[in-house]
Amino acid sequence: MVYSGYYREMPGRIAMKIYLFSQETGIYQGEDFADTLPMKPDCHVVPPDATTIAPPACERGEIPFYDAAEKRWEVRRLSVGRPEGR
Repeated sequence: MVYSGYYREMPGRIAMKIYLFSQETGIYQGEDFADTLPMKPDCHVVPPDATTIAPPACERGEIPFYDAAEKRWEVRRLSVGRPEGR
């Protein structure tokens, strides 16, 4: 079975979508497809700075952060300060 948005069909195999984040900050960094093991093409490898859990939608001025310990995303408001003297 192929799950829409989660798996992508490739010639002779299925690729699993992963979502990348910074291990230091948890900030979302984009998406990619997991590699497969050469000896087990149906087995996907998810690196430590990625998850199969899709980040939530964000509004303008918000950014998703991943909490690896809790295995969940949270949305935070960006706090952009003004330069001093302005």
